[in-house]
Amino acid sequence: MNYKETLFFVAKCLTLDQHPEKIDEVRDTIRNGEIDWENIVWVSSAQFVLPAFYLQLKRNGLTEELPLDLIEHFD
Repeated sequence: MNYKETLFFVAKCLTLDQHPEKIDEVRDTIRNGEIDWENIVWVSSAQFVLPAFYLQLKRNGLTEELPLDLIEHFD
């Protein structure tokens, strides 16, 4: 996942409340193992949206799809 794809994924997750039809798409992307979580954390931290990113995943029932060490980092 390059920077542009990472930023696009973060943005998609941040807008799940406005676009709930994207929840399954995000879930499939996570399940397919296409996500570089280190880049996700780095990019969302650099953009100051990491807490909002996590809350959107949590609010939309996607945290069970995340790696355990990532959930521990968020908490």
